Amino acid sequence: MAQGRRYNELSLAGALWSLRWAVDAWVQIVPAALAGQIVLQHATRGRQRAEDIARNNAHDAHHHLWDIDRILRAQ
Repeated sequence: MAQGRRYNELSLAGALWSLRWAVDAWVQIVPAALAGQIVLQHATRGRQRAEDIARNNAHDAHHHLWDIDRILRAQ
């Protein structure tokens, strides 16, 4: 996905803008999704409650931060 979206060509400012936008949207929608007991059907994971999605995204974010830290330390 990163290759297809050409992440390596993004400026730092552009990447940080995109991250801030995504974080702000996530912070706004998660409480409503939890309160509404939203359940989505994932193509491979099956039924996903809002709690499951939040947990999965937090897990993924943790690993992305780990990857970024490794990249920055290697330079």
